[in-house]
Amino acid sequence: MGLTAATYLGDNTIPILDALVSHLVDLDVDIEVDPGAGRGSAEARANAAEVDLVWMCGSLAAVLLRDGTLQHDVVAAPVFEGESEAVYRSVFVTRRDGPASVEDALSGTIGINEADSWSGHHALRRHLGVAWFSDEMPTGSHRDSITAVSAGDCAVAGIDVTIWRHVCATEPDAVTDLRVIGRTTDWPAPPFLVRHGAGDLAQAIVGAAVPGLDRIVPAAVASYRPLVPE
Repeated sequence: MGLTAATYLGDNTIPILDALVSHLVDLDVDIEVDPGAGRGSAEARANAAEVDLVWMCGSLAAVLLRDGTLQHDVVAAPVFEGESEAVYRSVFVTRRDGPASVEDALSGTIGINEADSWSGHHALRRHLGVAWFSDEMPTGSHRDSITAVSAGDCAVAGIDVTIWRHVCATEPDAVTDLRVIGRTTDWPAPPFLVRHGAGDLAQAIVGAAVPGLDRIVPAAVASYRPLVPE
């Protein structure tokens, strides 16, 4: 039986993972994308332990590795197009007639994609120095957070910048009524993890030329431990 791969990130990462798997197949690695893999942290918590190559939120990865849920190693991280390092950030999005700053939005409803998310939840809390939001609305995904802000269901949401760029490029009508009012600091980009016993998969990933990424560089779990929620 061959190896499997899955992304538990946004839909914009699906073609990137498909291209990475194709690259590995060209190197005679017996691997395929898990056809049943879903999106998000619930699917990752339920299924990632059995997947050989996992691409997931760095915060959740650090938590699951700490708790022994995953028997994997963090081996690499993506350098997204337009970046010089393996980093990303969240942008704070509101309606054009919304609050002037993210701090002004705290009196309203805060959209979060899901509780486990770094870019859609914890990065915003860390940026603002708050333990929790008094009024938050889980939307289910970054894309759904964009919809919720546009509809006026929440005052502001933190959006993974790679997803924000993707939506702006592919669905410009979805962001017509929105604007960015801030951003977090840079954080380590979501890592690639390889399950113990998966052979030379780690060496095959690093340096791979994949459409949608500038490059893939080595990474280690130590970079993601600061992302464990407080």
